[in-house]
Amino acid sequence: MVMGAMVKRLSVLALACSLAGCSLLLDNGQFVGDGDSGARPRDAGPDAMQPPDAGPDAPSTPVVSIGPDPARTLDDLVASIDTESTDPLDRGAIRYEYRWLVDGADASNESATVLNDATEKDQTWRVEVTPVTTDDRRGVPGSAEVVIQNTAPTLQTVGLSSYRPVSGDILFAMPGQTRDADGDTVNIRYRWLVDDVPASATGSRLPLLDTIPVGAAVRVEATASDGTDESDPQDAGDAVVVENTLRWIQHWPDRGSVTFITHDPRHERVLFGIGTTSSPRQDLWEHDLLEDRFVRLRATGPQFQPDVPQKGLFDPVGERIFFMDASGTSGASLFELDVADRGRESWREVPLEGEVPALFALGAVFDEARNRIIVSAPDESGTATDLYEIDVSGAVGMTRRVASAQPAALGFGSWVRVPGTEEVYVLGGGESFMTMSPSDLVHRLRLDAIESGAVETSVRLPRAAAALAAAITPDGSRIFFGGGVNASGSVSGFWTLDLATMSVVERALADPRIDGKFFGYLLNDTRAERWLYFPGKDGLFSPAEYQLFGVPFAADSLDDVHAHGTQVLGPLHGSMGIVTEENLRVFGGVDRTDTPRGETWTANIAGGRPFDGFERLAVVPDGAEGLPAPRAFVDVVATPFEFTPLLAFFGGADGPTGFVDTTTWRLDGAQWIARTLRPGATAPAPRSGAAFFEGCGGDLTVFGGLTPGGATNDVSTMQCASLDTDCEWTSLSPAGTPPTARAGTAILLETSGAAIIIGGAGGSSIDAHRLETCTPSWETLTAAGDVPTARAGHTIANGSPSYLFGGSSGSTYFADLYSVGVSGSTVSFTGLTPSPDDDAVPEGRANHIALLSNDSTAPNARLFIIGGWRGRLGFGGGPRILGDVWELRIPR
Repeated sequence: MVMGAMVKRLSVLALACSLAGCSLLLDNGQFVGDGDSGARPRDAGPDAMQPPDAGPDAPSTPVVSIGPDPARTLDDLVASIDTESTDPLDRGAIRYEYRWLVDGADASNESATVLNDATEKDQTWRVEVTPVTTDDRRGVPGSAEVVIQNTAPTLQTVGLSSYRPVSGDILFAMPGQTRDADGDTVNIRYRWLVDDVPASATGSRLPLLDTIPVGAAVRVEATASDGTDESDPQDAGDAVVVENTLRWIQHWPDRGSVTFITHDPRHERVLFGIGTTSSPRQDLWEHDLLEDRFVRLRATGPQFQPDVPQKGLFDPVGERIFFMDASGTSGASLFELDVADRGRESWREVPLEGEVPALFALGAVFDEARNRIIVSAPDESGTATDLYEIDVSGAVGMTRRVASAQPAALGFGSWVRVPGTEEVYVLGGGESFMTMSPSDLVHRLRLDAIESGAVETSVRLPRAAAALAAAITPDGSRIFFGGGVNASGSVSGFWTLDLATMSVVERALADPRIDGKFFGYLLNDTRAERWLYFPGKDGLFSPAEYQLFGVPFAADSLDDVHAHGTQVLGPLHGSMGIVTEENLRVFGGVDRTDTPRGETWTANIAGGRPFDGFERLAVVPDGAEGLPAPRAFVDVVATPFEFTPLLAFFGGADGPTGFVDTTTWRLDGAQWIARTLRPGATAPAPRSGAAFFEGCGGDLTVFGGLTPGGATNDVSTMQCASLDTDCEWTSLSPAGTPPTARAGTAILLETSGAAIIIGGAGGSSIDAHRLETCTPSWETLTAAGDVPTARAGHTIANGSPSYLFGGSSGSTYFADLYSVGVSGSTVSFTGLTPSPDDDAVPEGRANHIALLSNDSTAPNARLFIIGGWRGRLGFGGGPRILGDVWELRIPR
């Protein structure tokens, strides 16, 4: 009877609560209501998680907040309990249940945190936190909500296209990548300052007009905007305006002579040093990865001049890069490159005090938490390694030995720090400094216990090697490594070391372009989710070429970033080129492996457009003959007069002693055309080092060269019934005294159709001979003025005036420049001394390209010098092939 009355009373209360939207809590802690047999009520919207009144014995409602507030797209949302719940029955600790709702819908998240990848701008996020006692009594939830606000776009860096721009040119701003977490459209606003006074220009280009004086210091500020918020401003400079006078401008560094390389993640660029063989100068360059543009930096302070390529140690907090002289030729020294302000880089040699070793080895790591460098150095015996700490928190590097008698492998092993940890792994190295026998061991160091030294792990590398290229994934799970050197020479192949299982897996990255090299480096390009691989050197005494390949973190592929021959024009000599109205065109040449090349390259310079690099021309093959075979040492002389510039030739060299066949080729735009001979016609003997030019009436004429029978001084001309078919070669027998047989000469063209052969033979000074091609005859001319010494492999760029540059005589390579003119039977030479690019001028060279652009729509004439040969380096250093591009600015 009592039980029945209680049930009836509860039923009435349940009905009333149901109508009122409440629930009942029995003494056993169960809910009754909503027909749910005591279970938690079904969701009926954001406020249906708990009843408004949970009863007198329920825990109190907590006070809840969501952080951060305001919240943005990149923020994780974290629910915090600002005021804890209390249990009126005091039966122990209270736990909390979380429920998140987004725009009123259940977000299926029962934790205290919402990760930022789940949120979007303008969403409303609400959290409801229910207190629950140990005996499952539930209180009224506390709640809070935030609206996801707009996230400002990010812009990390901006640079300038030149830091010594010429008056009258256009200075370009080079912004880094913009990112907007909300997916909004981003625009960049620019603010130019000239001597700290705002200029009127607001775009990415600043014309250096007469209102901007020579000597003015120009800076740019760039700010990214999504229409609501802006990024922090970034700036670059100072660019100092120089006078528009006869001067050299270096557009590309000599990519065949890299001395050090490092990645600057803040400014999204690769920094590298370029050495010269004609002076001890080391130039600092940046490769802007987004613009794919080289810019010479004008760093102040004493230059770092290493003997072997180095990678540098990046300090992300101080925004500086440390380099150590590891060769031992000048003792232990430490250099610091400050890269915090783009365009204001500076070098500093850090004085070392304390226990300074006689020299450093290559193994080192930067410890940003303690503002120090840990570096290896050989001990007194040369058979083991000591570890040193260099405190770089002040102006002086305080040095002390922290561990002795360590494995010698640490000295030339590859040091890799695991992100977010104290662990450093050292892969491979040399077993002894005396023998440099390679090691297959992997050692481990701890930065928080560096005095304990290295511990040998159980891992064995698949091949023993020193100076491996190695880097780690951003999550610290895998070390990617390869290359290096062992007793047999360079090591080919790449592998991954899994740090969880301590197992090694081979990576499928075979590529002949990266084989046979060592002293290479892997640079972490985290923003692009890849490593940048710099292959390094071909030999111990050879220079390193600047090439970059991308290796994705998550894929077995090798992507071209700056790859010679496939993506960009590499260091070459013996190439040929012409200038059209809009483009520089380059074909063929020999690379540093003595391999002839067959690619065609183009650079747009129309209307005075700034040089911004070559791109490979998508050529169309001849319908019958296909494409011309790779070759070098063909001198094509472009006429500056009334004829269409003609890139036409035959022959050339396909190796150190080989000759290419005598098919005559012509490039018409992007179309290769193989000219056909009429039946019974024959071609001159194959040759290299010959000069091809347009003779009388535009016919193709060839002089001299080196044939299978030796050097020659013969002259032949080609005539075709139509433009490229039914052609015939005719050997000429000009009247008069011909020049001696020669190769590597240069041709000065006259408007009459005559050609003047200059140089290519021996003697104390250069000689000159006029060849009339309309009425074939020779005339020996008199050289007057600043007559150059005898040489071969020089160039003459034809124009008004014409310019002679470079060449060689024996082991002497010239970098002198002359204007050349003809009057009657006299060739006059005037030596020129252009202003340098800051302190740099082209190195002496031979077998280069010289192309003169005399576009009347451009404000200046421009002479481009590309690549060339500078002999061979001693001690097995191999060929010195230049990979630079220079412009001689010639004001009208």
